Amino acid sequence: SLERLAETREVIAQFELHQYHRAKGNTLEAIKWAMRAAEQDYPEAQRYLRETEFSATYYLQLGRWYESGEFVTRQMKSAVDFYNKSSDLKNPEAAFHLGELYETGARDIPKNPEVACAYYIKAAQQKHTESLPRLIPLVEALAKPELFYVLAEIYRTVLGNVPSAIREYKRAADRGHVDALTQLNNIASSDAESAYAIAQKYESEVELAGHLQKALIYYEVALKNGHGHARSRLKKLGLAGNVEAQYALHHHYLSQGNTLEAIKWAMRGEEKGHAALRGYLNTTQFNVAHCFQIAKWYESEEVVIKNI
Repeated sequence: SLERLAETREVIAQFELHQYHRAKGNTLEAIKWAMRAAEQDYPEAQRYLRETEFSATYYLQLGRWYESGEFVTRQMKSAVDFYNKSSDLKNPEAAFHLGELYETGARDIPKNPEVACAYYIKAAQQKHTESLPRLIPLVEALAKPELFYVLAEIYRTVLGNVPSAIREYKRAADRGHVDALTQLNNIASSDAESAYAIAQKYESEVELAGHLQKALIYYEVALKNGHGHARSRLKKLGLAGNVEAQYALHHHYLSQGNTLEAIKWAMRGEEKGHAALRGYLNTTQFNVAHCFQIAKWYESEEVVIKNI
């Protein structure tokens, strides 16, 4: 029979079997016999595999067959080419497997964590569940701001996981990624709870230069959006002598129309040498009751050191 003849590596019989299955609409069998004929340099079979626009699923299967060596001799270059064609047609499984190959250096593929990241990202963006756990350690090991940013985008736009997105945007922003900082600020401005969470992350890293200042900024954003705990944190920092927290609380109470509390925090900040708060106390035309209260606070040491 024709199939028995094709199994003996008779190339014309292989290509005729390919044509038979192709005419019957049996694409996988047609591909299989074309691969066998192409391996023996049969031009029409090579042209069929090279020029036919298959679906993503068929390209994936071609890649698997060339990788496994099940029907032809293993050819990793062809396997990778077909996996890429499948990936380009939005097949997350193909992208994921390419990531595996480049991460591990399997099948004589050169190990390349950055290339692996790119494929895992492509798969994760299509909600491939196994990609994210493989992507995260690579991103952390490479520690590049653009990778933290892309990871944050996946968390936010694909998975809807804002807390994890905040963590990764912060990592990118801390490494100078401008778009990550913009996204962090947008999230903080639109949601008081997120602003408070960002502030807490920065406050937990006070040993790093500038991070306490950033914490204060986000606490103030959270406070403006009505977050009660943000006011408590600012008060704690202000009472500990942080002049920027004192200024933030002064500004908050002033905007709320609570003049006495605004004055109190201005007095604390002025004592620390804050020029704007000194200017507020020296130039504002307070009413008699406010002037009397300021005098009492200076006399009693309730708010600041006694200053008769």
